[in-house]
Amino acid sequence: YTRQGNHGSQVEGGEKDDQQEKTKCRGEAAHLIEHHKAGSDHWSNGLWLRADIHRLYDNGLCVINPSTLTIHFHPTILAKDDDLIAYEARPILPTRKPVNPAWLKSRWDELTWPK
Repeated sequence: YTRQGNHGSQVEGGEKDDQQEKTKCRGEAAHLIEHHKAGSDHWSNGLWLRADIHRLYDNGLCVINPSTLTIHFHPTILAKDDDLIAYEARPILPTRKPVNPAWLKSRWDELTWPK
């Protein structure tokens, strides 16, 4: 995992906000279920994440608990990136349209590192 660019301290989830503009943070739409696993391009299969967190999510180093909507990072990532410690086990920000917890469940269930 290599962090690129100035990603500031934007909290994951939710819409772009003033904090993102202030820190020049880059956000990206992340697919909750990947295309190769039959995920769609529909808004209900997406979540706005900070670019570096999106990469972690895609690589199985970050998950969102489908019951609590809290974000969790692999322990080795937390050991390398002090910025992410502030977000560990925090709820994602409210979204304009609801996140479907069922679409987060498959990644959560596949998790092989301690929750």
